[in-house]
Amino acid sequence: MALENEQREILEEVVRLLESVRDGIGRMDKPGFDDGRVDGYAVTALSAATAALKIATRRQEPAEAREPDR
Repeated sequence: MALENEQREILEEVVRLLESVRDGIGRMDKPGFDDGRVDGYAVTALSAATAALKIATRRQEPAEAREPDR
């Protein structure tokens, strides 16, 4: 269980860092082509990290509390 908690905490930090990257690019006056590419990669990584965090969080919930996937 400790390993699962650590994994969830790491995923939460990854999500925060990726959101920070996206915020930084969004604040630029004139983002360049490479900035757009970085933003695209950050969006993809953020999506994957968010999905993994959701799975890790659901895995820690008691079985009775889980709703079936639809």
